[in-house]
Amino acid sequence: MYCPNCASKNTAGQKFCRSCGMNLSQISVSYKEQYGSEKDAAIAFWDRFFERFGKFAFGGLVGIIFVGVIILIYTVVTSMIFSGKNPVIGSFVAVFIIFAVMTLIWVFYNEAKKDRPNAKADEADKHLLEGTDTQDFLQTRSSNLFPL
Repeated sequence: MYCPNCASKNTAGQKFCRSCGMNLSQISVSYKEQYGSEKDAAIAFWDRFFERFGKFAFGGLVGIIFVGVIILIYTVVTSMIFSGKNPVIGSFVAVFIIFAVMTLIWVFYNEAKKDRPNAKADEADKHLLEGTDTQDFLQTRSSNLFPL
């Protein structure tokens, strides 16, 4: 928290500024109401940090898996199809791997879409739009927003 008089940094619970002596009790109360305590701010900081770290780690894992799948497909194609040992089985294995990866991508995308807050609102609007005209939709929507 910064003093509004001299702009020096103070802790959130201080009653007076260390630099100019201004009374910070009301400012401290307002700051705590708006931002919470320093402990809450630290928890929020670490939550954001680990959220970004998790996304980075998951992205790295996905990249490594992608490279592994490419190597696996290359190995199947070169050892079974191009060598002529088992071209039919090699083709089925390669196609199976490709469709398995595509299915996993689709599942991850749909699960991520469910976690987004707008996706839930879009689904509710989609449900309301099915079989209704615009006037009915607007009346239903406005009655939900402003119940009497």
